[in-house]
Amino acid sequence: MKKISAAILAAMLLGIYGCGTAAESGQPAETASAGTETEAAAAAETTTELPGPELPELKYGNKPIVIYKREGDGAGRLIDYTFDELSGDVLNDAVYYRNLAVEEKFEVDVQEVVGAGDAYGTNARNTIMAGDDAYQLVAAHARLAFDYPGAGLALDWYQLPYVDFDHEWWDRHMLEGMTIGKKLFVLPDDLSESALKETKIYIFNKDLFAKYDLELPYQAVRDGLYTFDRFAKDAAAFSYDLDGDGTLDIEKDQYGFAATWWGTPINIIWTAGLRIVQGVGDEGRLEIVLDVAKADEVFTKLFDFFDQDCAWLVRQDGTSYTSDAFRQGRLAMTEATIISLVSFRDVDYDIGCVPPPKFYEEMTGYATGVDAGCSGIILPITNGDLDMLSAVLEYWMYLQYRDVAPVYFETVCKTKAARDADSAEMLDIIRANRFYDIGYYLSSFTMNSIGHDLSTSNKGFASWYESKLKAAQKSLDKINDQYFDE
Repeated sequence: MKKISAAILAAMLLGIYGCGTAAESGQPAETASAGTETEAAAAAETTTELPGPELPELKYGNKPIVIYKREGDGAGRLIDYTFDELSGDVLNDAVYYRNLAVEEKFEVDVQEVVGAGDAYGTNARNTIMAGDDAYQLVAAHARLAFDYPGAGLALDWYQLPYVDFDHEWWDRHMLEGMTIGKKLFVLPDDLSESALKETKIYIFNKDLFAKYDLELPYQAVRDGLYTFDRFAKDAAAFSYDLDGDGTLDIEKDQYGFAATWWGTPINIIWTAGLRIVQGVGDEGRLEIVLDVAKADEVFTKLFDFFDQDCAWLVRQDGTSYTSDAFRQGRLAMTEATIISLVSFRDVDYDIGCVPPPKFYEEMTGYATGVDAGCSGIILPITNGDLDMLSAVLEYWMYLQYRDVAPVYFETVCKTKAARDADSAEMLDIIRANRFYDIGYYLSSFTMNSIGHDLSTSNKGFASWYESKLKAAQKSLDKINDQYFDE
């Protein structure tokens, strides 16, 4: 492992040594600039090694660890769990060395299988139902991943003997949000960068802010004053009929803000401190806990905002209206994900990013959701060696947290994609406040897409909610029956 650690250092010349501490404090992490191998070695000598998990000496004779993953549904969601060779790309090489370390420690062979034509990762069901131990892990669309435990095809993560969720490399917010009673069947994917990539953020055109002499929102975030009202006031300044035809069109004109019906209309719930579903009582049975009065206030203000000329809500799939407008410099702000920030690296104007604004000023922090389009990891019931799998997963996550996640977050996101130190600081705040609402992820819960569904309704939230509640409660009762013993 000394040789492997040295190789990782050589692959990470941009200087990433550890993660988590700055994000937990809400303070900006120190991001090292590109340097020499000597500088990397010097930094390594002064860096405290993160203690690894205490695992027994286990060898498995080159047994395969096979990950079944979806083919991908666009938006940069195809995740690579393995790389066959070094390429000089820091993320590629960090993943390569992580897997090499796992393989050498346990004498296993890490492999991945891509489900051809399987955009959501649900086609592994047939193999599992046939009793075939072909896959040790399945990486599916996080919402559709719940189809596996719903059909009795997934194991409880808490059953893994060597996985210790008290260690810092397991995200406590994720565990708290995704546990059903005392069981965990779907884990949003921190085994790779998927959950981090799909974390929701707001990005903005700094050049437009300068043109209209508006203060950038960074300091308001630091001061706890970046609210929906402050954001909406900024957005109102940018509405402009560029072609002078007397109407505003997202394909031609300038807007203050635009988003899709799958984004802001659901994330707004969490920015207001609300939750759709939560485990209640000692048993932790799932209940709908949404505060109807507050949700009505939130959605009324949100959709009133989208009725203004400065804002546009895309109420259809398969379009690129928001990304095109932002890339062309006609959109001041848009909701995006961290992977989107990376995809806009090549635009010829300055970009900034902040967390989505909080709804109430008195709230502490800036909660932001992780899009259900991330991968969700399930453990097939056909797994024949849980000792092997759990030891591998515990060590994998330790290396992912120590060596790979910092490369993606600090180098790819903060050094290459973020254009300034302020945005890098904001990314620390965003990452530390990721939020997981189980009601948003459950595939068979009929109220999992509240904002999207409401955006096409002609009713206010309270009346819409009342009309949907009976069916939603029935679907949740069925889910509870699946996960709790009578």
